[in-house]
Amino acid sequence: MDECIETMADAFRALARGAAVQPLRQVLRVPDSRNLLAVMPAQVGGARPERSGSALGAKVITVFPGNEATPYESHMGVVLLFD
Repeated sequence: MDECIETMADAFRALARGAAVQPLRQVLRVPDSRNLLAVMPAQVGGARPERSGSALGAKVITVFPGNEATPYESHMGVVLLFD
């Protein structure tokens, strides 16, 4: 957990000094329902992702509020990291 906290602190510092890009999340509403798919991309480091300390990633989640009454999770997601 300590390593995770420090990694997140580094990412926030990079964002604050302009060394990271975090566009607004994109949310797709499933027609005729309350269900959602959200994609949250980000990039940190230089223009060359192959360099140490540079990465591309995205968090992708689904939200299905009606699943609370079923055996299925209402929120599911994955974090993709491309280094």
